[in-house]
Amino acid sequence: MGLIQNSILLDDDCNLNDLNFLGIIACTVRQGFKEELEKALIKHRDKKNINSKAYVPSGCACKLDFSSIWEAKNIDDFPDVVAANDFKDEFKKEFISNLANRGYFKATADNNINREFLDAGCVDPKAVYTVYAVSPTVMLVDKNKLGDLPMPRTWGDLLNPIYKNNIILGGTLGELSDSTIYYIYKEYGEDLNGWGGII
Repeated sequence: MGLIQNSILLDDDCNLNDLNFLGIIACTVRQGFKEELEKALIKHRDKKNINSKAYVPSGCACKLDFSSIWEAKNIDDFPDVVAANDFKDEFKKEFISNLANRGYFKATADNNINREFLDAGCVDPKAVYTVYAVSPTVMLVDKNKLGDLPMPRTWGDLLNPIYKNNIILGGTLGELSDSTIYYIYKEYGEDLNGWGGII
């Protein structure tokens, strides 16, 4: 298994202008995704005689700045297809007002989505975004460090001030994983009396 010797995917030193595909994929599945994407692009190229400009960052801590893509005011400055694995960019106010709400995007009508996925409501009612996967975020508790504190059972339990200075969230240096924060915001809104200054 591995990328093709002379990869047709752009490398990490690439110019992000005029991309056909940008894949900001979860680190755990990124390598496999890149391999399958490359096979599909080669097949497409050979069948249609079309070269695609596609980029999927290497490693888990990509240093490239994608802000110019998400802040684009003109659809011509945005990749043809973007696959992203979180909420921090595609739900930014600027992106939504500049591009998403202007009718440029249409969710795919994929009849192959698992019924359970559809039943869980993983479909954009405005048909702008296609939810193509979910990735669970789990809570791990170190019982040795918990001491006399009660075992938290929900994300909401962690809003109790008794857990202050006892919570670690995943992410890279200077950037938290946003999925837990968005979930807490969805459940508790801006009036977070229970936050107790924990974050």
